[in-house]
Amino acid sequence: MVSLMLDCDFYDLYKAHTLETVDDCERIASVMIEHESMSVACKKTLVNLIFQKKRVLQNLDVDPFKFLLKYLVHKIYRLLFKVSRKKKAQIVQKSWVKLNYELFNDISDRHVLVLPFGINIHRQLAYITFLKKEGVSYSYYGYNYCFADVITIFFRSNILELAKIEHRVYSTAAKEIIDTYKLSTFCTSDDVESGSHILNDVLRKKNVKVINKSHGVGRYSPYISCDEFYLYGIGQRDFYKRNNRDISYVLYEFPKKYEKCLAGKRCIFVSQATNLNLDYQKYEQDLIGDLGRVMESVGFELYVKVHPNLRNRTQRFGGYRITDELSSRENMGSLIVTVFSTAYYNFKQYGHTVLLNSSLSFLFEGERVVDMHDLPLYTKGLRVITES
Repeated sequence: MVSLMLDCDFYDLYKAHTLETVDDCERIASVMIEHESMSVACKKTLVNLIFQKKRVLQNLDVDPFKFLLKYLVHKIYRLLFKVSRKKKAQIVQKSWVKLNYELFNDISDRHVLVLPFGINIHRQLAYITFLKKEGVSYSYYGYNYCFADVITIFFRSNILELAKIEHRVYSTAAKEIIDTYKLSTFCTSDDVESGSHILNDVLRKKNVKVINKSHGVGRYSPYISCDEFYLYGIGQRDFYKRNNRDISYVLYEFPKKYEKCLAGKRCIFVSQATNLNLDYQKYEQDLIGDLGRVMESVGFELYVKVHPNLRNRTQRFGGYRITDELSSRENMGSLIVTVFSTAYYNFKQYGHTVLLNSSLSFLFEGERVVDMHDLPLYTKGLRVITES
């Protein structure tokens, strides 16, 4: 069976998501702080930052101009937070986009904090519009970066200095949130943040229940902190569990309606192409062309579901049509194909999901992985049902 090897920088960015790499990051952090006086929490933040660089040999310097922009945006959000009316909520959720909000749809009476989302401003504006339309109680929130931090990064732009800064701002955030709300439960999806474990640790020591729901299959921070952590698969669970054993881990449950069937001959490829990595865009364009020819051989029509963080939606996907509404009558029951998207789990309610065998398949331990050229034979083994 031939695997779709990602012979580009994109794969290099992801292949380091292993426990062995965590050990490498620990060693690098130990060398960096050899002559430093640093708390355990700060060292954990440093390890998280190094790990999030994903390639251990990558330059660990911090871009001072990006940090300046980060400082300015968080300063604006902090000003908006200070002038906003603050509901003395018992349940508070930290969020960036609508996806985060929807992870906690089972909790109705909550106050929502909206933090800066620089990857896609339009996506966050749409989220804020949604919150206003739905009458959701929310306020903006930014971390307390100061201008002295900017000066520090401009003159000593290394990841060690950034770890010290993050340790301070997350500690400040914890105190601020405790003082502002009558908190009993804190909802978040912050395993992507290197210093979130500091904030959450403080909340837990104050008897606040912290619930973390992962927004994807990624492995972002080796060190986290929460009471309950909801995850997608056993590989992801085992990764986080190694360094964080005082957490209750829960695997998401998904619909099984289309587990062994289809409702037509439509194939939807879920794209992971964003503006952040041009190498992967090129790889995916070639892949879509191959997939289109394979599916055409068995009479399937190919569509593409575009990633929400792709700003240039006019980008051509090999001439195949773009579709967004998977719950439409035409799309329900389709064969849904992806390389490494969380859509493999989240879109099971819309159709039969399949992962293309690739170098990134290790992210989906124990799941349904199929070689592209085996798809014709694979689809013949699925029942075709008629949707009412």
